[in-house]
Amino acid sequence: MAILDVSKTCVYDFHYNFMLKNYSLDRCKLLYTDTDSLINELKSDNVYKELTKNISSNLILAITNQIIGLMKDECFIGLPITHFIGLRSKITQHCMKSILHDIYSIKQTKIALNPFDDKRCRLKDSTNTLPWGHFSILQHAR
Repeated sequence: MAILDVSKTCVYDFHYNFMLKNYSLDRCKLLYTDTDSLINELKSDNVYKELTKNISSNLILAITNQIIGLMKDECFIGLPITHFIGLRSKITQHCMKSILHDIYSIKQTKIALNPFDDKRCRLKDSTNTLPWGHFSILQHAR
């Protein structure tokens, strides 16, 4: 199993076996996920106090990123995200380029706002989407 597969398995395990078991679906909503990260909306008065109250021996929040396999807060520690806009994944990318055998890392920005997003069907609430061909699109269209 590749390292990205292990990372993805850890992220899924955290979401399904910790977040959804400790918080009801109306309090915990998955907003964004990638191979090695996720962003959850957790409705709470004090998110960090509630998370640390429910931490088991299998889940440890790392203060530094020196230990592989531990969860860490990518924001400022102790300050929750208050606003989130998930336009689409992979808006930026890092490329490796070789010029005359010298290797450079180049950061490229992709077009973020594109009105022609043809992969998702936007529902009436203008927030949630479903993939085209999903069985419940017709139910939401009524």
